[in-house]
Amino acid sequence: MFTTAAAVSFFLSGATAFLWGMTMAQDHALVRWRSHEHRYAILSGAGMLMLSDDTSAQAGAYWGGKTALSKQTTLLGVTVTTWALAGRYGMHVAVPHVYFSVIFCVLPLAWLLKTLRRVRRKGSGLCLHCGYDLRASRDRCPECGTAIS
Repeated sequence: MFTTAAAVSFFLSGATAFLWGMTMAQDHALVRWRSHEHRYAILSGAGMLMLSDDTSAQAGAYWGGKTALSKQTTLLGVTVTTWALAGRYGMHVAVPHVYFSVIFCVLPLAWLLKTLRRVRRKGSGLCLHCGYDLRASRDRCPECGTAIS
């Protein structure tokens, strides 16, 4: 199960890095959906992954880009912007792609470290489970009871 999760995470990390590179030259609308009176979108551009209330963005474009910016907050590269225009409101959240790449790399790195530790222990005559020296043992590890393979 852990190996499968690490493989999926590795794939997502690569896909995020690829998307990051692609969007440095051109913006992309990845997903759009509707919910009651609002339309939402997940966009990718300028090295950022953005969740936006698409209706509000179109309203701002329709009125010549004249939106009343009510609040913009940036913390550690993540920007949250809220605005209002003619009774409509919207929110836009932008997160750098690199954050997703780093998050998705955690499981593959843990898997790699675990695999390297097992290979090193097996080559050194140590128990694969606890690392106990097995040179004087034949059937089982005297420390943890694991069968010697």
